[in-house]
Amino acid sequence: MDPAEPVSPRPLPKNTAPFQDRNEAVNYLTEALRSAVPVGWKVQRHQPELSWCVERTAVPAGEWPCQDYWVRVTEDLQWIIVTHGNKDCGVFTLQHELSNAVVIRSRSLCQFPLADCLRFVFQHRRPNEWGYT
Repeated sequence: MDPAEPVSPRPLPKNTAPFQDRNEAVNYLTEALRSAVPVGWKVQRHQPELSWCVERTAVPAGEWPCQDYWVRVTEDLQWIIVTHGNKDCGVFTLQHELSNAVVIRSRSLCQFPLADCLRFVFQHRRPNEWGYT
C-alpha cells in the first residue's frame, strides 16, 4: 500500500446492523468522506437530512465551474445514494428528474468500506454539473 494513499475506515463488523442510529451513520459517513474526497474538493453537510455535498473547489481549465456529487442516506439508514453525472442544461424534462446515481446497501459496508466505494465513484463517474440554465 502506498503510504500517501489515505487509509479507509474499517468496514462495519459482520453480522451487525449497518447503523444503530442516525448519529452512528453521520459519524461513519463523515469519516468516510474525510478519507475519500480528493484534493480540490470540499464536503459540506446539509442538515437536518442525512446528506452531504462534495463540491469541486479547484476546477481545471476548460471545465464547467459548478461541479459536485451528492451523498445521501435514506431515513431508514438502509441505503446510501451518490448522485453523479447529472446536468440542468436545457428545458426541464423527465430526463432531468431521473437522476444518475450509485446506490449502496448499508449492509454491504460490512464487506466494502464506504470510503472505497466513494473513491471509486469519484475516480470513475463524472460529477454533476449545475448552473447551465
